[in-house]
Amino acid sequence: EIIRHVWPTTVVEESGLTRNVSLLRKCLGCVGGKYIENVPRRGYRFAGRLVEALDNEAAKDVPIEREDSPPEPTSAGSLPVLFHDSIEPHSSRWPHLCFAGIAVLLVSLALLNMIRVDGRRADMSLRAVQLTTNAPELSIISGAISPDGRYLAFGENTNLFVRQIGHVDTHRLQTPPHTTANFIDWFDDSSYLLVSGFDADSQRNVVWIACVLGGPPKIQFKDATLAKLSRTSRQMAFVRERNQLWLANADGTSPRLFATAENARVRFRPQFSDDDQYLLVAVERDVDARTQVLAYRLSDGARAVLFECDDDVRDMLLIKGDELIVATTLSVYEVESLFTKRHIDFVHSAAGAPRLLAEWKDAKAYSLQASKDGTRITAVKDQSQADVYIADLDDSGVRVSNVVRLTLDESTDRLSGWSDARTVLFHSSRSGNYGIYRQSIDDVRAEPVLVNERDNFRAVATPDLRGLWYFTSPPDLDSPIQLVRRPMNGGEPFVFNTTKSLARGVRCVASGPCVRMESASGQRVFYSFDPTDGAGVEIARTSPAANSSRDWDLSPDGTQLAVVDPAAKGIAVLDIQNVPVRRHVLPIPDAYPAAYTVSWDARSAGVYVVCIDEVEAVLLHVGLNGDSNVMLHRPNDPVRWVIPAPDGKHLAMQSWTARTNVWMLELAN
Repeated sequence: EIIRHVWPTTVVEESGLTRNVSLLRKCLGCVGGKYIENVPRRGYRFAGRLVEALDNEAAKDVPIEREDSPPEPTSAGSLPVLFHDSIEPHSSRWPHLCFAGIAVLLVSLALLNMIRVDGRRADMSLRAVQLTTNAPELSIISGAISPDGRYLAFGENTNLFVRQIGHVDTHRLQTPPHTTANFIDWFDDSSYLLVSGFDADSQRNVVWIACVLGGPPKIQFKDATLAKLSRTSRQMAFVRERNQLWLANADGTSPRLFATAENARVRFRPQFSDDDQYLLVAVERDVDARTQVLAYRLSDGARAVLFECDDDVRDMLLIKGDELIVATTLSVYEVESLFTKRHIDFVHSAAGAPRLLAEWKDAKAYSLQASKDGTRITAVKDQSQADVYIADLDDSGVRVSNVVRLTLDESTDRLSGWSDARTVLFHSSRSGNYGIYRQSIDDVRAEPVLVNERDNFRAVATPDLRGLWYFTSPPDLDSPIQLVRRPMNGGEPFVFNTTKSLARGVRCVASGPCVRMESASGQRVFYSFDPTDGAGVEIARTSPAANSSRDWDLSPDGTQLAVVDPAAKGIAVLDIQNVPVRRHVLPIPDAYPAAYTVSWDARSAGVYVVCIDEVEAVLLHVGLNGDSNVMLHRPNDPVRWVIPAPDGKHLAMQSWTARTNVWMLELAN
């Protein structure tokens, strides 16, 4: 009821109300609990004293409540209200006074929740509807609404389904064997689907056409992805080699290379303007990992930059030909997705200011698709949580098996290392703040190592396995972060320094040195330091591309660093035994996405590299001779980084436990 009355023009979930009440309490400081009261199974209410002053003289007789005077106890059925003696308790005015006090609270909540994106609030009436209800074990990969707004097509695992919106009957379509439907687009007549997928057998991206009324799929292109139809379904655009834009007729004939994004990769499906005269393309630049939105004129290939994005963009979609919907994700301690709209002027190569349409708390949004009139937009709502998984490694260290989830709870759990060959270290939000935990790979429950009122994270064991190096800070984004050492089983902490760098900034090896990394003037600077008192010297430095992955690792023998190097499209290996430091690059094959994270194997014979983009994910083992072996290669694979056990028999993996479904946003005309 509160949401309906206070936020009638914005999509707001109940979690947003909870979050903003918490924010109000923080703003009020130590007296926050004095004015905002929880009513079990009901919600929140103003718990201070309300005073009505009819005029200046009457106001003089009203007692003033001071900060140090606690509120009187209240029952569940009444609000504490202080009236002037001349006003009867049952006066018709008192409900208005109560409502006025509550209104002040709710208006504050509304302002906190709706002021986003250049201070503009949404100007459309929106309604959010959940269209699928799959469990985490059967997560949704993609979804798309039909042009007439009546049907939903969605992919799960290697299956593709169509369902009439508002009905439960679901029709399975034929798909190529062992192929997932990563992106779905509808033909204009709602009879066929254009699908971009991944063939697990051939390890290739494929584009095919599926008939909604039944029949076998028709393969259009191999080694192609991100296929999108024009609004009239007369032509299509698709992507090859991550940076090549191709055009073809809608039936797949006359494929031709249209343009190449130099020193960049195409991120999302290209979008046609209403008149089929322009193509809107989002690319990520290699030099700084920033997303640029470009407009190509189809007649001559002329290109113009419309705008750049600083936030983590998840998807884009043109509706009505010139209105661009952008889904971005903000992620610090909590994940939040924003839907904004910009007007695109293709003729003058201009983009309007963004306006907020909706926001999703604790979720990411992608796989955007709209009905032809632009009043219905579907998106995959990803409420996945970070978890730690464990896999067995073979003797060579390049093959994994028996992948199982280790952290069995509903909080955010992030891998940081091993405390011994069978015990994993991670930090978790299960206590409210981030705390450090350890868990045996043979156990189902974690043991707290350091849990207090601060956020403690990124813990690594000292070389003697008796202590921890970790980062700590108050749960405040503006507070400094401290690098601290403490005994594993408790004791006095030693504060080494304060830092703003969180790029997995400390590594230690058994019976050897520790290395820390700091960012300075756009460079990554590495220091060797004593694990007992932190004293040490600079050993190497490198210049990363701005905003790109800054992941690195120290080899188990303590002689080499491995650093993700986007400019070289590979992994830079630094031999820190020599002065000057010797450097060589392990290239990542062009067939795979850019490197995201790196970790050494237990024998210092090679590195594990996770490569990801919007299309696919792959876990590689790359030997020091440059040979690469695929360990995991699946579309939308949840693995983000891996750390092998000290004995090399197991692999801890930072992954995502998927909770994804298709939702629909209904917009007023």
